[in-house]
Amino acid sequence: MKGQRGRGGGQPALYIKIDDLQALRLRFPVIPELLLVELNRKTFADLQGMQKMVKRFHHKIAWSLPPVILENELDFYMNAISQLLKSNFSTWQIGHIGQCLFFDRKERLNIMGDYTLNVLNSQGLYVLDALRVQRTQTAIEIDRKNLQAILASRTAAKVGTGMGMTVYGTPPLFTARSVAPHFAYDKFFVSPKGESFFLRKAWNGTIAMAESPFSLLQYLPEMARMGLAYGVIDLCHHKISRKETDAIGRELAGRGPRKKLSTFNYNGSLL
Repeated sequence: MKGQRGRGGGQPALYIKIDDLQALRLRFPVIPELLLVELNRKTFADLQGMQKMVKRFHHKIAWSLPPVILENELDFYMNAISQLLKSNFSTWQIGHIGQCLFFDRKERLNIMGDYTLNVLNSQGLYVLDALRVQRTQTAIEIDRKNLQAILASRTAAKVGTGMGMTVYGTPPLFTARSVAPHFAYDKFFVSPKGESFFLRKAWNGTIAMAESPFSLLQYLPEMARMGLAYGVIDLCHHKISRKETDAIGRELAGRGPRKKLSTFNYNGSLL
């Protein structure tokens, strides 16, 4: 299945990303066209006890690999991927191009790319197309001008890769392998610009996250006109609250956000 091109009107398809299967018990702010589930030890272990719940979403689930997989975790991921393939999960999202090696090229799979592939121009699409990546997200740092350029490029039209983008969430701003005792986890620190961040343990390392999510939900119609195929609402790395999902639903309905959120770099420019 080749990547879907943008719809050209209305809004892009909406995907939701989670890193805890317990989130399936929540009321999502929108019925997602695809449900991205991060593959980790907890989600894989919870799978057995939540078979009925997972079965309801089976046709929508795409398993997402984290961008950082340490060597001592390779056996777990190889085994987990093998078992999930046997359970007929055929849609996968990679966080690093080397993860294509987890999959047999003879298998009929739908391979997607996460924002961590850092696609910022059309040239990267040639490489991803050769690796059988059918849909991919742009880098989260992309601005409006560059997003429009890559979506309108001849390369994007030629390879037919469906382009998506994270449009809501608190994705890690950087990832480090170190887990040092002097790191102050879950405590806020403020940048020279007055922005609040905190450190959290994830992927057997350390990630830095913003205190508040960024949101581009108000720009979905504009992105659809550019040709964006899908937008990802990323609910990973924090406890999802009813207040948050209600606020997302309110903004998707065009009633405006209750709290003004950052638009990250979308209204800025790449250096």
